[in-house]
Amino acid sequence: MAASWLFLLTCSLSGAFLSSLLGIGGAIFIIPIIMFFQKSVGLDLGMHQISALTTLFVFVAGVIGFWAHGRHYKIEKRLVIITGACASVGALAGGVVQFYLPHTVILATFIGLLFLIGGLMIWPIKNENTEIPDYSLTKTIIGCVTGGFLAGMVGIGGGTILVPFMIVFLRIPTRPAISTGLALVMLAGFFGLLGRLGHASSVPWSLGIPLVLGILPGSLLGTYTNKRMPTAVLRKSFAVVILGLAVQQVTSLF
Repeated sequence: MAASWLFLLTCSLSGAFLSSLLGIGGAIFIIPIIMFFQKSVGLDLGMHQISALTTLFVFVAGVIGFWAHGRHYKIEKRLVIITGACASVGALAGGVVQFYLPHTVILATFIGLLFLIGGLMIWPIKNENTEIPDYSLTKTIIGCVTGGFLAGMVGIGGGTILVPFMIVFLRIPTRPAISTGLALVMLAGFFGLLGRLGHASSVPWSLGIPLVLGILPGSLLGTYTNKRMPTAVLRKSFAVVILGLAVQQVTSLF
């Protein structure tokens, strides 16, 4: 028990740091780590149980990360409301649907998302906007509902998908996109949890305790680091983390 709790606490600290640094839910980092190392610390969790626990982490990390960023950056409320509402609807649907999908479908979707997101973020952006531009409402709604659904289905924060979407397709500057992404992480985590309530009895929720204890210090450290990194470095860091996880997931299958 002690080894598994220490392992999950370490995952919590590192996941919360990445969440607040890059505007992602952290679960996209935690899920493969738990899957790969859980046997060595006495855990035997299925993909459905892991995604449920990491959805709890995503919600708490989003709340704390959004609060930490809000202390330093101006939050674009209109963008948060539009993207948050659309992503939440998608996340609720994805959280319900994932319990009816085979493990292989969820895992394949997860790996595919990693490669797609990493590829989008590593591509250089010329002449990044310094202010939030006018953006297509239709494109925003479609993209956020789809991104929220995929995030809810595999148990990751919506920011992991929607931060790249905002930066690349809506041309939102990197730092506002990351702050907005943390709001999406919070909302997607909340609605993803709602979607899992019908199957709550099959999830060992006590393991969620160490998984949330490291979120506050990890989030504060991530926000501190974010303030001191150039935006191009932030994007490249995002891409490197995601592509590294994608490669790790593929190699673990063989």
